[in-house]
Amino acid sequence: MPNARPLAERFAEKYERVPFSGCWLWTGSGMAKGGYGKITVERGDQIGTGAHRVSWMLHRGDIPKGVWVLHRCDVPACVNPDHLFLGTAKDNVADCIAKGRQGVKPLKVGPFLSKAELKRRRYVRKGRPDQKGEANWHSKLDLEKVVDIRTHRLTKAAFARLYGVSFKTVKNVWDGVSWVNVAKPLA
Repeated sequence: MPNARPLAERFAEKYERVPFSGCWLWTGSGMAKGGYGKITVERGDQIGTGAHRVSWMLHRGDIPKGVWVLHRCDVPACVNPDHLFLGTAKDNVADCIAKGRQGVKPLKVGPFLSKAELKRRRYVRKGRPDQKGEANWHSKLDLEKVVDIRTHRLTKAAFARLYGVSFKTVKNVWDGVSWVNVAKPLA
């Protein structure tokens, strides 16, 4: 049985406009992996689709087969049609690389990383950024947390709970097996 309320009406109730960014953030109950909004298009078959795709269809028209709806603003929950554009999977990857979102955190100069070392690391392995330590986008630890662990003020289990990592991760930092580029503080 199809939903009695039109899709446009249901859609309009499920986002909130953010004045300073111009984003329309999806507030509906459906959320997909990665923070993308979802909305049911056909109630009978329970067909859910990306809210940003529905926004494009409602405001701009059909989406050709095999074409993606991409975000200019890089906010997955945004459904503002002015922040969306059509492209291919290849366009999506190119956009990701152009905006520096290809899976590495930017390196920063700090107490253990000089400007010269920063420059060297950016060009290791044929121009790809160094993906160790903070530069690895999967890393839950940063330099401050590593130094904290190495000062041994808490137990390994306590550090693991505090920083949301495994006991083994803390043990490897503690023992100098990982984060080897960070010197142990003097006792």
